[in-house]
Amino acid sequence: MVFKSVRELNHHIKSNCVFISFGSKGTTYYEKTSNKVIKIFDMALNDSDYEYFEYKDIDFSRFKSAKNSTYLFPIDVIYLKDRVIGYSSELAKGSSLYRTNPLSINLDSLKSAFIKTLLDVKTISNNGILTDDLPYNTIYYPKGKKLYIVDTDDYSFSEMDSSLLYTSNNRQIGNSLKMFLVDGYFDDVVSSNKYLYDLYKNGDFLTFLREYRKILSEIASREVITLKDASGCVDKENRGNYVRLLK
Repeated sequence: MVFKSVRELNHHIKSNCVFISFGSKGTTYYEKTSNKVIKIFDMALNDSDYEYFEYKDIDFSRFKSAKNSTYLFPIDVIYLKDRVIGYSSELAKGSSLYRTNPLSINLDSLKSAFIKTLLDVKTISNNGILTDDLPYNTIYYPKGKKLYIVDTDDYSFSEMDSSLLYTSNNRQIGNSLKMFLVDGYFDDVVSSNKYLYDLYKNGDFLTFLREYRKILSEIASREVITLKDASGCVDKENRGNYVRLLK
């Protein structure tokens, strides 16, 4: 996609796009005409800032060979004349975790969604891709028991052995899910149990989820299927660091 001027780009955004979110590097829109997401890097639009724009020499199509359904990599590059200013990617169904109330989550469904990602984690790891910055870029689609990872332009290729890459990439997803399920809600439960706390900090997600659910069920005196079943265990004071935007 090539735009001849900033004016043409702004007209396209105003006429065809819906704002999704903005971050430190750019703004994301839903493009109605293509049913895709576009990300525009704000710094790339300003002539004086462009000198410091870190992505001007990056090939956003570099991850295309890692075919998968979890990590939504850039599809097409967006240009302003001959200048790279952004990219498009597939639209993910569902809601970002930081916009989702953890008390509403069915833990069996989330477990299934996580297990579904493991083949894709292996795929990208075998392609030498190292992930980054997942806590606010993970989307959960409960109906399909599916996780999506978006905003993947910061990823890089690594010389790390594929098995070590798999461990690292797997941990990134697991840590994001642990933070989502605990931070600001059940910190007291986790920190008061050394074994659970160690799993939270260093354990794999599935082991942590099993023990977390077991301990919450014991405290709540009922089987915890959704975290709402353990609402009586919620921290009396929110000391969490994970920023949530809940309606």
